[in-house]
Amino acid sequence: MMKASHTVAVSIGKGPYMAQKLCTLYKYVAHFRMLPPMSAGKHHAHPSLLNNEQIAQAVCQYLTVLADGEVS
Repeated sequence: MMKASHTVAVSIGKGPYMAQKLCTLYKYVAHFRMLPPMSAGKHHAHPSLLNNEQIAQAVCQYLTVLADGEVS
């Protein structure tokens, strides 16, 4: 899972921290079958990563990779 998340992170110009975040997000979604709740209003200076179109696409790509069982 870490290899696939690293591949996705690199494809959007990010590094190991983003790969770790993608793994964490995957585990949450796999367990609860939904995105984590937003903490709107708590930290105005830090918008959600999921509001970033590149991140949202990376998450979709990552989940697709897991469904296929391989990185393409």
